[in-house]
Amino acid sequence: MVRIISAVEDLFFLVKIQAAAKQIGAELTTVSTAEALRAKGEVRPDIFLFDLNGVATKPLESVAWIREQTQLSGVKVIGYISHVQTELKSKALEAGFDAVYARSVFSTKAAEILAGC
Repeated sequence: MVRIISAVEDLFFLVKIQAAAKQIGAELTTVSTAEALRAKGEVRPDIFLFDLNGVATKPLESVAWIREQTQLSGVKVIGYISHVQTELKSKALEAGFDAVYARSVFSTKAAEILAGC
């Protein structure tokens, strides 16, 4: 079973992620702050998922912590943003994200993307 930790503050979008996780039979844990993410340190997910526009989840800082703490090969860190935020996408990839998707693409293909990770 795929295990996902979702650091998403937008409750509307979280419903879409929950539906996608259910569709692929994944176990989904949600957090709404960077501190809550760090408290889940004992959980070893397959995927960390971030809304890169999140404020409380501090995606760019959190990915650095994830990479330092988990030191697990095969753990994927993915995020999504507005398609016009090309600079933020570049920063996220440089910070350690494995993939960054346009919000519209992630919204329509969430189950496929999560299953592919």
